[in-house]
Amino acid sequence: ATNWNEKIYIYNCTVHTCAGDCYQDTSSQDTGKENPIHYIEIENCTFYDACEQGIDSKGTCYFKVHGCTIYGNIYGGISDNSTYGPHSYWWIYNNTIYDHKNFAIFAQGNDDHWYVYNNIFYNNSTNPSYNYAAVNLPDDGGNSCFYNNTCFNNYNKTDSGNQTAAIAPRGNGDNVINNIFYNNGIGVGWGNIKDDSGTPDYNYVYPDDDGEIGNHAITTADPMFVDIDNKIVYLLEGSPCINAGTNLPSLFSNDFDGVIRPTDEWDLGAFEFVPEPVIFINCYLLLLMFYRARKFISMGIH
Repeated sequence: ATNWNEKIYIYNCTVHTCAGDCYQDTSSQDTGKENPIHYIEIENCTFYDACEQGIDSKGTCYFKVHGCTIYGNIYGGISDNSTYGPHSYWWIYNNTIYDHKNFAIFAQGNDDHWYVYNNIFYNNSTNPSYNYAAVNLPDDGGNSCFYNNTCFNNYNKTDSGNQTAAIAPRGNGDNVINNIFYNNGIGVGWGNIKDDSGTPDYNYVYPDDDGEIGNHAITTADPMFVDIDNKIVYLLEGSPCINAGTNLPSLFSNDFDGVIRPTDEWDLGAFEFVPEPVIFINCYLLLLMFYRARKFISMGIH
């Protein structure tokens, strides 16, 4: 494939309990790296309980993963293998990725242009084999981004001593914007945001005692989720994350549910706050209904 009109489209699939990966492309491996597959889109799929990764790529550029649920794979969620060349232009958005002992996303050092936005990440890096962040961006000098994600409870829950973080920007710290980081990471310089180069901006960060904080950070103790125990991370009215972000390019203007973000201050995290509808009652009609009800009762009409 040479463009998105020729893409391979994988959608509405459930794959689980695999001896290796739930999904793997091996074109580069099988053809001696001569004709790797490009332009693959995976949408609305569920990948879980594999012995390795949910998604493992070996050479694909132009790759979209969105609307998917990826969880409980023994090694990790989404990764690639740099042996088969760089993986360029990946869009990972509107996914829920959780319950991985190592990582949710791992990009290799020679990858570039990964756009990770509107995702929910939790309970990753819980028993890491090495020092791992839940999300590891490419080391591409600031060409990748991490926007409007909600990350919570991604940390080492064992006594192994391996350090963890929600995100390792790896040179893309300036492009870590409008996220919620709550209760992630462990280790000096790690924490919620690993202290790599660049300065994150407009994020909620709690606690704020280990890793990078960045500019315009909100560090209050409660982001005010609807029900974090049941992983319902919509924002409650009054949340400090409402209108606390900054506007980003229009490519990223829809939230996890497809709600269009406003033209003024964006909310932090994967969900834009939508207030409950207000019902206005016409007072004249209400009084008229009350008068008629009294009249009918006085006439003996029920």
